This record gives sequence, structure tokens and C-alpha cells, in this order.
Amino acid sequence: MRDARLFRLATMDSHTVAEAGYRALMTGKTIAIPGLLNQLGAALSRLTPYAISSRITALLNGERKLQ
Repeated sequence: MRDARLFRLATMDSHTVAEAGYRALMTGKTIAIPGLLNQLGAALSRLTPYAISSRITALLNGERKLQ
């Protein structure tokens, strides 16, 4: 996973993610998406057609051949 482009571009440290999850749990939230880029990606994934989002994911994961 460390070789994937997505991993190199946008990762959060485990402490930050765990802290956000714990705060969400303590406030009764069922979903926690820490970080602005993660929130934006989650929102866009709901609005983007599957064919486009799968190509973007392939590019971000470093796959060179797209089908």
C-alpha cells in the first residue's frame, strides 16, 4: 500500500484518525470522516458515476493500464 500514489498523497497519522473516531463515538455519531480531503472525497464519490470514480481510483492507486 505504501507504493500506491494515493497513500503517498493523502494520509493521516493513526493518532489523528483514532482521536476523530473516539470523539465521534463519544458524541453518538455513527460515521466519522476526519480531514477535509477525506470529506470532500466521500462527498464526491456519492455524486460521481462509477465509471469515472473507478478510473480516478485506478490512477490514484498507480495503475497504469485503464480499461
